[in-house]
Amino acid sequence: MARILVIDDEELTRGVVRVMLARAGHEVVEAVDGVAGIEAYRRDATDMVLVDMFMPALDGIEVLRRLRAEFPDIKIGFMTGGGQREDADVIKLAEEAGADVILRKPFSSGELTAAVTGLLGAA
Repeated sequence: MARILVIDDEELTRGVVRVMLARAGHEVVEAVDGVAGIEAYRRDATDMVLVDMFMPALDGIEVLRRLRAEFPDIKIGFMTGGGQREDADVIKLAEEAGADVILRKPFSSGELTAAVTGLLGAA
């Protein structure tokens, strides 16, 4: 299965996503913010990155832009949960910045697994 880097400042969210992905057979690497996430990916690239929108220092859009610029072929899932109106704006920005898939919180294990499988295949 895949190695997936989860970048989110909320420990609870990282934990829930880690459990969902582990149940699907994936290995999870975690980063507590955008700066740490970019550095983690530079040190040891994963098959995919899941990045949250709202984080201190660098928000998810900036993390997405930086990763996409440095690693054009990277597979990136974007997570957001800012409310309907805010989500529409954020989703548009994420799409423009190159997100491969967007997940609205709260998402189910099935939605997450389908997004990962859609990006990486069944491998």
